[in-house]
Amino acid sequence: MPLGIYKHNGNSVCIKNTGEDMKKVKLKTLKDFITESDVRKVCKDYLHFKGWFVFHLLQGLGCYPGLTDMVAIKDGRVLFIECKRPVGGIHRKPQKEFKADIERAGGEYILAECLEDLIDKKI
Repeated sequence: MPLGIYKHNGNSVCIKNTGEDMKKVKLKTLKDFITESDVRKVCKDYLHFKGWFVFHLLQGLGCYPGLTDMVAIKDGRVLFIECKRPVGGIHRKPQKEFKADIERAGGEYILAECLEDLIDKKI
C-alpha cells in the first residue's frame, strides 16, 4: 500500500512500504491521482460560484448516446460539458458524435479535463 505522495524533482513520487525500507514505486504527477468525479465536482463548484445554473445528466435506457456529464446555463448561454480525468480519460466515439451534433446545431461543447479548461474558454 502506498504510504504517501512526495515531491521529487518537481514531480510527485508514490512511496510504498516494502517491509524493510521505503522504496520508490513509480514516478507520477498529481494528475495521475485525479478522478473524473474530482474534475466534475471542481467544475460544478466553479460554475456555481460564477452564477451558472448547473445540473448533471445521467445515462439511462433510451438516453441520447454520448450525452454529456452536465449542462450549465447562464444569461441565455448553454454549455454541454463532458468531464474526463486528465490521465487516461477516453473521449469515446458516441461522445465525439454528440459533440459534433451539438456544434452543428450551434451549441457549445466543452471537454474538461481540469478547471483550467473552463477558465481558458472565459467561463
